[in-house]
Amino acid sequence: MLNEVNPKNLRFPQSISEYQLKGWQILSSGFQKDGCRGLLLYYKESLSVIEINMKITFQEKLCIRLLTSKDFLNILFIYRSPNSLSENNELLIDLLEEFMLLKGNHLLLGDFNFPEINWMTSSCQGLHTRIENRFLKFLDDSFMIQHITEPTRFRPGQTPHLLDLVVTSRESIDSIRYLSPLGGSDHSIISFNVCLEIESSSGCNSNKRPCYDLGDYTGFNDLIGGALTMVLEDDISVENKWSIFRDTLMELTKRFVPHRAKNNKFRFRMTQELRTLIKLKHQCWRQVYRYGATEKLTE
Repeated sequence: MLNEVNPKNLRFPQSISEYQLKGWQILSSGFQKDGCRGLLLYYKESLSVIEINMKITFQEKLCIRLLTSKDFLNILFIYRSPNSLSENNELLIDLLEEFMLLKGNHLLLGDFNFPEINWMTSSCQGLHTRIENRFLKFLDDSFMIQHITEPTRFRPGQTPHLLDLVVTSRESIDSIRYLSPLGGSDHSIISFNVCLEIESSSGCNSNKRPCYDLGDYTGFNDLIGGALTMVLEDDISVENKWSIFRDTLMELTKRFVPHRAKNNKFRFRMTQELRTLIKLKHQCWRQVYRYGATEKLTE
């Protein structure tokens, strides 16, 4: 997941295709939209993911549902500007309450820009009507767990702040790592594992891919035609018709389309000079993170 993908100064418009990665699908919110910083969410093609349209009109958000083997994982990705207006702050709380009504488990994450919250004590100075205190009250009332404990934003000459949050409805996060920023960003990359049993989007082995160019479409068409006729004639709901058709399509694909093992050896080729620069970047970041040497950010 990427926050603030819209450059503040750009001579030429960008295309979403410039961000595509092989083997991954991409969803976006506020991309190339005036007044928005832009969100991008990547997920593997083998996962069953649907985008959820939330009713609350908070400015920058992206909500998806990930199908697991036993339940759903609802994920809400947020960007809240440090200059967010009071109306948008009100919508944030309303959005979070709507999000918690979704069936399944919940994962909330993003750049919330709450630098004044002390996450060691889960408290913030000021009136209870402040957005920071209202956000803390929401987490407390919903029994949500905030997992990030280290600063995530660093700038030369400024105090590091914890702005990026990962919040869950149960203890399902482990192996949190704080990595060097992507490109020229001043936010560290946060890596973590979500402990879930994931269901593949296809009924086939996720380690194999269908070879559609080698399929037996004569036999496929003979059977799919009968299935379509049955579905259209049955007096059942649209949802049930779709489920029957989808299951039939997946079963016929397994039967008439051969599958081969995926080639996962694709790697981005880098020059030795680029490898050296990346290594130097990681070394500088470790000094910033461990010793607060923010002057290294300018190197």
